[in-house]
Amino acid sequence: MNSEEIDNAMIRHINLSGDMYSRLVFGEENERKKYLFQKHAYIEKRPLVRWLEKIEKKEANYIMPSFRKLDRNKSYIYIVSLWGGVDERKAILRRLYEMKKKHGNILIVGYWGDPGFNLDVYDGYDFDLLVTSQEPHMKRWKNLNYLHFPVASLGLLGEKSEEKYDCFSIGTHTELRLEKIINSEEQFHKDSIDCYYCIAGMRPNEQQEKRINRIRRYREFPNRDFMSPDETLLLCTQTRVLLNISRLPNAYEASPSFYAIMFNKKLLIDSDEIKKNPYYDSRYMKVVDFTKKGWLTPELTQWIKKPENIDYGYKGEWEASVFYDNVRALLKAN
Repeated sequence: MNSEEIDNAMIRHINLSGDMYSRLVFGEENERKKYLFQKHAYIEKRPLVRWLEKIEKKEANYIMPSFRKLDRNKSYIYIVSLWGGVDERKAILRRLYEMKKKHGNILIVGYWGDPGFNLDVYDGYDFDLLVTSQEPHMKRWKNLNYLHFPVASLGLLGEKSEEKYDCFSIGTHTELRLEKIINSEEQFHKDSIDCYYCIAGMRPNEQQEKRINRIRRYREFPNRDFMSPDETLLLCTQTRVLLNISRLPNAYEASPSFYAIMFNKKLLIDSDEIKKNPYYDSRYMKVVDFTKKGWLTPELTQWIKKPENIDYGYKGEWEASVFYDNVRALLKAN
């Protein structure tokens, strides 16, 4: 496929990580800019197909019908997000190989942004391009290209909102993350810091349950167990300090730090990796250990409560449209 065909190709992104994740990361599909999405809901709504697959011993087609239709006069770039259910993704790749044999102008791109995912499971599967948003992956696997993790602003970039909360924390439950959150809230309460919590799938252990019950004597906890992408980003704009609380040991899960930079907010984070970010500013970003009983010092309390006029200088370079433009550029360079 030549450069002109790559520029004119329709990107069909088969992203199977859930619709909420898709919107937070990739925002809205844009046919004018030539990128469309197949979301995870298409697979989740196909129990009959799964049943027939078992009975007839025939592999189901997990590519939605509109993504199977090909125009001989057009070119296509298929991006497959690789982490998650491997069997489904391998089945999708096999279907794409069949389509590519029949239609010459198809390129297949593998993408993954999960720090814990092992690419070795795709040994023997061919890609025209492999991209990752996890720099440590670059040291382990060859033939990888790095692209920054896409982050959708959902039209809120540059919007000014009244600050309603001192801090905001959102994330899926792990025992470690919940321990950090409980420890932080116990300290916040002593210093009258108002933090909004959204914890998906919270399952406290017995000791955590006792501490949560004490917290619930004076406040609702958590505030929510689910928030839509639009609600999540709106609350980011309405909060002074975002909390980046990792769910795994020694992990750098950076979404709240991206939002802090995008929306000019202060950041509390538990990873020194933030210091490698070109937007890192020690005045507005503090690395703390959320597991320590005394991590919230008097100085940090004062810092949290102090309003600041922040401008990191972010220009929208993490938006999905930029990510897809960079995929095209890498394909032309290969």
